[in-house]
Amino acid sequence: MTDETVVHSNLDTKTRVKSILGGSAGNLVEWYDWYVYAAFTLYFAHAFFPRR
Repeated sequence: MTDETVVHSNLDTKTRVKSILGGSAGNLVEWYDWYVYAAFTLYFAHAFFPRR
């Protein structure tokens, strides 16, 4: 195994970790968005669909 192969493998691991962390952060934001929407649905309903 050459030094170049070891460096490439190490960068590949760093790329995987960054991808996993980025995907996890995006998923967290998406779930937070859904939670906030669900928590305030009652207020949004009256604001956008007033009763007659």
